[in-house]
Amino acid sequence: MKVKWLLIGLGMLVLFSLLAGCRITFTTANEEKPRNPKNMMINASVSFKPHQIIIRGDTDLPPDSVLYIMLKPYEDTVSLEEIQTYQVEPEDIAVASTARVEKDGSIELTILKWPDPNKRYRLDLMFIPDKQPEDIKLGENLKNNESYIEISENGKTLTGLLLYVNVFKEDETVGGTMDFIPKQNTP
Repeated sequence: MKVKWLLIGLGMLVLFSLLAGCRITFTTANEEKPRNPKNMMINASVSFKPHQIIIRGDTDLPPDSVLYIMLKPYEDTVSLEEIQTYQVEPEDIAVASTARVEKDGSIELTILKWPDPNKRYRLDLMFIPDKQPEDIKLGENLKNNESYIEISENGKTLTGLLLYVNVFKEDETVGGTMDFIPKQNTP
């Protein structure tokens, strides 16, 4: 009888010592790991069809992030060279829209109406963390990103990412696609 209790006690001791080194944690399948706070990637390009501007790209921003798209006209008196070298700023917004990041990180938007194919524009693509849906909490410090900007809106300073591309007159556009670039990479 003593041997039986001795074996049970020894077995319990071995079992407890093994379990002491184990840890079980429960997580839900939908839990996501936090993203790298220093670099958020947005790669996008624009292609042109008659009366259409098509934006496609991919990003590592969270799904359902909102990107803001603005088509801004240049004054007719501005030269093509000034526009190509980004020496001038465009006027107010002619067309504004938004695009959402898909689950696979893709971005696609067709601006159906090219307001005036005989005018030059700048097409802005912006990500503003403060204007995202409630469930998207990034908290990134975007200052290290090459497309980082600060903008003032209603007396408040907002930060975000800005990429843009010039849209030339329909007869100046050779075709193909053009890549969005960060403001800091302009000539």
